[in-house]
Amino acid sequence: MIIPKGKPVHKELSSYFVDLGKLLEELKGNSFSGLIELVGVKHEGEILLEGGAVANVRIRGDVNLLGRQHLGAILQIGRKENLLISTYQLPPEAVFFISRYLGSEKIHENVSSEFTDPKKLLSRLESDPNDHFVEVIFQKNIGYGLLFVQDGQPVDALISLLGKDLIAGSTAIKEIIEGSRDLGATFNVYRATEQEAEPTPAEVEITRDEVQAVMETLLNEFRKDFPADNKRGLDFNHLFRESCLELADKFPFLDPFAAEYTFQDSRLELRAEEKPRVIAEATFRLIRHVLEKMIAARVAFPLEPFRERTRALLAADHAYAASSLDLDKFYEILK
Repeated sequence: MIIPKGKPVHKELSSYFVDLGKLLEELKGNSFSGLIELVGVKHEGEILLEGGAVANVRIRGDVNLLGRQHLGAILQIGRKENLLISTYQLPPEAVFFISRYLGSEKIHENVSSEFTDPKKLLSRLESDPNDHFVEVIFQKNIGYGLLFVQDGQPVDALISLLGKDLIAGSTAIKEIIEGSRDLGATFNVYRATEQEAEPTPAEVEITRDEVQAVMETLLNEFRKDFPADNKRGLDFNHLFRESCLELADKFPFLDPFAAEYTFQDSRLELRAEEKPRVIAEATFRLIRHVLEKMIAARVAFPLEPFRERTRALLAADHAYAASSLDLDKFYEILK
């Protein structure tokens, strides 16, 4: 599949030096619409954004995945494997049909304009009730285009020609039809498939490894600020375990005997199957529970510095995961 690329914003940034999650946060803040292209030795992929929100994700390699719910998987790959990251701006309306194109099924391949007029090719699709995409590869490597076809009629298009800016809409439709006739081209035809309903951007889940890393960072910072030499003789491990037991009615995975959520020697072992935001809420309520026990024992804790420091730390090291978890809401628990 060939995706016509728009104006490049970033070109071949290494994921070893650029945090993909932070880049996504930056693009989200700029309401960016377009394509993030990822190229590695073992994996390749695309992330489509519309107005800063993730519209679709495709991963190809030893694992092949399609759908924005797989964003967490591609973020993980970017941390483990060196991916070259490029971003290209696209019209917001083009993102929708490219997203559908990624999940389509090829039905005709390498059809030459030498034997088939583009209008005749389109007329053949009229009898098929499905939507179609026609990939157009111009001869002599001068460029390529993509037609979105409904009821045998092109309704939108993108065309990328060597040395020229991306063209979209009705102008692109005209350029593709006339250009393929005058310059010569090869066509690949795809049939749009019915896609399962996907989660909305707000419901896109990060992976368990990601939520574990965020919560582990939070708990380690909390442990650092716990006054070890307090005059009341409070022990962090004892308070933590006791609080887990007391919250287990609401969050069963916190029960120490279940061994689904254990924090020891600066490591959080997470085996719970609950959704990431449930785990995040449980962690913040667990911290609050320990704090309440400290307050009852009249042991001071630097709460505001802890809040500010951990917010900054998570924003720096786990930007996209922190945003996806909506941690600002959970920080309200610690007021």
